[in-house]
Parts: sequence; structure tokens; C-alpha cells
Amino acid sequence: MVLGIEGLTWDKFIDGLTWDKVFAAAAWALVFLSSYALVVFQSWLARLETARKDDEDAKMQELQRALVPRTQFDMACRFYGPEGGKIIVDLQLIAENKGQTIRGFTSIKFDIYGMRTGEQPTLYSSRDGANRLRFQDQRISEETKYVFSIEPGIRQVFPLITLIDADIKYVIVKIELKAAQWGQAGSPWYGEQRFFPVNCETAPTATKNA
Repeated sequence: MVLGIEGLTWDKFIDGLTWDKVFAAAAWALVFLSSYALVVFQSWLARLETARKDDEDAKMQELQRALVPRTQFDMACRFYGPEGGKIIVDLQLIAENKGQTIRGFTSIKFDIYGMRTGEQPTLYSSRDGANRLRFQDQRISEETKYVFSIEPGIRQVFPLITLIDADIKYVIVKIELKAAQWGQAGSPWYGEQRFFPVNCETAPTATKNA
């Protein structure tokens, strides 16, 4: 029988075998397999260690994000007029992303409560047990429903321009935001409230070039 190597037959191959050669070949194969197994095992350990470090890093980053305010909100409000018995309200919601992830929101609800000039101030008992100043003379409600996002480190302004009656002297502005699921941390709702006296400013007038 020919093995395919020139001049070498199966019989010659068998005749040439000795126990020393068999043991040497077996030892070489064992060394080869052991080395290969060691390389595979070391590679598996390296991947396992990398996965462990990645998991620890992710947990640490999540903890750091949890300890830092995700989004800081503020409000600014300017009043112009009166014009035709109305005052123009220029309301701005200011959102600054203090965290390390994109923050998403699906709606912003604006509520403006007014107190008229000359009205007797009264208090009411709120659900949290505190006595609060009542604003019931006028209410303006607006809501925007669209998905928007704020990148980490970005300060973004969301304006609302509306009208109140000219005899409104004080307002309380309440804002509620609903967080998108992909940017949610803790409660899905955020709320802010501010008090503003209605001090009207004079709108700048355009000047004509000579």
C-alpha cells in the first residue's frame, strides 16, 4: 500500500515504527495539545477579566451619574405692555444637563396662575400640609407634546410667549416635564415652580438709519 509519499509504503512505515518513536510522537502531540489548551484557557481568562472590568466600570459610572443632578431646571420671565388690555408674557424654561447621559423628555406643561391688582390675598391648605398663597384670578395652561433631548453639558432654553390680563399683578408659574423612558432616572415627572411680580418692561424700539 502506498501512503502518497514517494518511496514510502505502509509496510515500510509500520516496520520503521518503534516504541520510542510512538512515545516521542505521543509526547509531542501531548505537548502541542497542552500548549493549545493553555492558550485557549488564558484567552478565556482575559475575556472574563475584561468583561468583569467593563461591568465594574459601568456600575461605577452609573453610581457617579446617580450622585450628580441629571438635569437642573430654572425659569426666567419678562412682561411687556400693556397692549390692548393684555400683557405679553415671555416665559423661558432653562434646562441644563449636569449628567453624563442624554436626557429625553416627551412633554412640557406650563401653568400660569395670576392674582389681580387690589385683590385681598388669601391662603389655602395644600396637600403637603403647608399654607400657600392662593392664585385664582386667572389661569393659563399650555402644553407641548414632542420628544426632545438635551446632550450632556448643554444648557437649553424652551420658551413660551403668551398673554395675561393687564390687571394681573403677580403670577406663579408651574412647569411639569415628563421624561422619556430612554433618559429616565428616578421619577418620570419633574416639576418646577416660581413666583414673579408683574413688572412690565418697555420693548426696545427699532431705529431707522439716517
